[in-house]
Amino acid sequence: MGSFSKRILSKLADSRSVTYFAAKIFSFNFNYKENYGRKKNKKSARNLKWTGTIIGSALFGLGLTFFKHHHEPHHRAGIFKSGLPSYTKEEVAKHTTKQSRIWVMYKEGVYDVTDYMEEHPGGEDMILQAAGRSLEPFWAIYLGHEDNDEVIDILEALRIGNLDLKPGEPVCESPEFKKNRCDYYNDPERHAVILKPLCMKPYIAGPSPEKLRENFMTPNSYCFVHNHIPVPNVDFSSYRLTVEIDSERKKAFTLNELKDMKQQCVKATLQCAANRSLEMSKEFERYVQGPAWEHNAAYTAQWKGVLLLDVLKAAGYREGDCPQHIEFESIECRQGNYSTSVPFCRVEDESNKVILAYEMNGEPLSRDHGSPLRVVIPGVAGTRWVKSLEKISLQGKESRSSWHQHHYKKLDCTFVGPEVNEIIVESAPAVEELPVNSAICKPADGEDVHTIGGKVEVKGYALSGGGQKITTVEVSGDEGKTWVPAKITHTDTCCPPYHFTWAFWTADVPVQKGRKFLHIWAKATDSANNTQPEKWKWNYCGVACNAIHKIRVFVLQ
Repeated sequence: MGSFSKRILSKLADSRSVTYFAAKIFSFNFNYKENYGRKKNKKSARNLKWTGTIIGSALFGLGLTFFKHHHEPHHRAGIFKSGLPSYTKEEVAKHTTKQSRIWVMYKEGVYDVTDYMEEHPGGEDMILQAAGRSLEPFWAIYLGHEDNDEVIDILEALRIGNLDLKPGEPVCESPEFKKNRCDYYNDPERHAVILKPLCMKPYIAGPSPEKLRENFMTPNSYCFVHNHIPVPNVDFSSYRLTVEIDSERKKAFTLNELKDMKQQCVKATLQCAANRSLEMSKEFERYVQGPAWEHNAAYTAQWKGVLLLDVLKAAGYREGDCPQHIEFESIECRQGNYSTSVPFCRVEDESNKVILAYEMNGEPLSRDHGSPLRVVIPGVAGTRWVKSLEKISLQGKESRSSWHQHHYKKLDCTFVGPEVNEIIVESAPAVEELPVNSAICKPADGEDVHTIGGKVEVKGYALSGGGQKITTVEVSGDEGKTWVPAKITHTDTCCPPYHFTWAFWTADVPVQKGRKFLHIWAKATDSANNTQPEKWKWNYCGVACNAIHKIRVFVLQ
């Protein structure tokens, strides 16, 4: 952790620790029924309830007092502060290099972010985009900043002055702000009932986990959506995919030219790298870098397209060429584009069935799912399945894009949050093959369940990365003391290491007579004998979250 971050976090420690402890007591108080197993000792439970309320209220009040003095509420961040010097927009605009110090604006505040550059999780390049300008247009795109306590606290610690505004002058550069907003106005219409949004700009949404278990091949309307930038609205007649082998060998393909090539169909499960990150975030009570997903960021579909290797050969690729990586770039918008890469050996093996897809479950790709063309890389995290492709190029090194270098990395568990610096993030490996995982879809956590013959029926899915097949799923109703084997009801027939779909499973978990609640755990093992760990390990980027899935249900006998 850098010295700057230590100074910031020390300011927050007192208020957060007291408030956190109070919240824990409240949580224990509200769950006293479970702690007493709903026994008949109502007097003891009642005493515990009132004791917890009194202590919790006292500590919570104390925490709020600290919080009031040490924390800058969202609505007060960036407002005018007396006693600070004032600077015009023209003065701020001169500070765009480390030599001149890098300044930015936020609402009515002026901030010197030079010393924070190396510690920014998104890298220095991201901050340099806003050098000498307002943060607001960028935060309108890269959401999760303005509503994040830690981000606001860090920003306010960098405050050096107020913005000197003329009467009636807008705080933000309104033309640019409007341009950024307008890109999202062109986003497609969505069904707000089927998918629950985590974020609207960019649009990120998923179905209820119970719905995922209803169909082995997921209907398109129930497939989660994770956009990183505004969704392009492509004119198919003018669309071109550029494939660059090297500086001398490149070719542009129309969509019809690609469709005229030999077709390939691939059945594959797409799983977001951050699937189940919400559970880990709750366990450690910390923010993750991106959206915190439930276990609903996965689906299985039939993809139709053309083998990527065939397209590369049509563009001039020869077997004697020795590229190390292949980079995929999306169609560019005003906020840039999304790009990432994978090792070329994954494409070179035809059995991996890496295709450029233009259909999903028998329908043309929707805009949210990558129209007109996306790359499908079975066995690899969804973050590498770039949507709305515009360019493919062979490289000697990994992609240098910020999306590849600063996101979807498996960091050491000692790095807890925004203090992670650019060097640490870049040195971490990019997530590709995701670990073995399983999730309980039915019943849901906290649900009331009925027993049938002294048992509770449990259903879920399991999957693994790298083409490994799920071999066993085990389910426990007593916090891992005993396990029952689940029956795998649906799976694909392909053999590992080319097995690219999830498995559905069901299990009947015995319930002891008189039990009022049940802790259900599920764990899977794959064909390489990998199994899920019992406990979480913190990862700030929120990826590869695969600890044993644990829920609690109440039993109605």
